[in-house]
Amino acid sequence: MAGGGLVAALALLLADAGEVGVIVARVIVIGLSFMVATDQLGTALGWSAAASAAERVDRRLERADLTNLDVAMSIYADYAVARAGARPIPQDLYDRRKDQLAAAWAERRRAAAAPA
Repeated sequence: MAGGGLVAALALLLADAGEVGVIVARVIVIGLSFMVATDQLGTALGWSAAASAAERVDRRLERADLTNLDVAMSIYADYAVARAGARPIPQDLYDRRKDQLAAAWAERRRAAAAPA
């Protein structure tokens, strides 16, 4: 949306005082239309809901008896539902953050393997 801010600033500089409100309204409509057309809000909400559900699954895993197949399958099903509810992360975003993700996952595995 930073590009929208630049367009709005240029419009304000180039417009007559009477047309400023109309130009600002048009810029806002264009920005909102872009968000709706690309479903950015829906994607963000989907990622947020999936993250919350994954956190709940993670907390269940920490205290679950995984020798009980019913419990294990229930947790796996909850994870699958949480994951299916969100779009995949864009590849360029993943590429930028993969080292950070790998380090966080390695730390998580070390902490899980450490005796309690």
